[in-house]
Amino acid sequence: MKRDINDYFTFFRQKNGRIRITFNDHNIINIYRILHEIGYRIGKLDNKRIYFQREGNILKEVHKSNILNGFYSLLKNLEFANIPEDIDYSDIINCYLQKGPIRENRLFYYYLHDTLTEDEKHQFRLETDVDYKSKFEIQQIFSKFKEWSLNTIIDKNSTFGKDAILHYKKIEGKKYLLFHHFGTKRKFGDYFICLIAYYNNENEIGIKRPVDQEEIICNFNLKRDFNIIKDYL
Repeated sequence: MKRDINDYFTFFRQKNGRIRITFNDHNIINIYRILHEIGYRIGKLDNKRIYFQREGNILKEVHKSNILNGFYSLLKNLEFANIPEDIDYSDIINCYLQKGPIRENRLFYYYLHDTLTEDEKHQFRLETDVDYKSKFEIQQIFSKFKEWSLNTIIDKNSTFGKDAILHYKKIEGKKYLLFHHFGTKRKFGDYFICLIAYYNNENEIGIKRPVDQEEIICNFNLKRDFNIIKDYL
């Protein structure tokens, strides 16, 4: 159902017969309301202002310009009815572009303000903060290491790196599933290298080089790669 154009623009005929197009406060408030209706929001996260769009239960990060241009997109898509017959529709669009009624003012923040739940904050960070997502995924893997009863040891032989942290579990005989936590001394960007390593006995792990080894996954991702290693657990 198309919206009534008169809710968003004011038209009045001047003495010379020409129609003037403008906005009153009621029109501007309705524009903010329609932006809210199509999901645009402004919030705060980690003491920073964020702009996003709600699409059902999904939060999609947007630029401020996307909100400012949101109503313009509706105009371009001809989603309005009751347009005066003696007005060229392009004049309405030009009026909107020239006068720019949507501004970052009190009404803008009042009508588009939104508060995220703790779960939404978490999901938003996962989508927008690469470092946060990486740390979260690392913690998820650590939790699984505990669940899988993996042992942890420091690589004193520097086979995988100076003081590298190794997590391992015996599969059978001399065969071990081993995770090398790579890049732990970096500020961010650490990850796990998953290998099958062969040792004469468990006491050699972290002390001697493996007799043989086979890299399975360079950058282990729990969701993507679990099926590859599940038979070893």
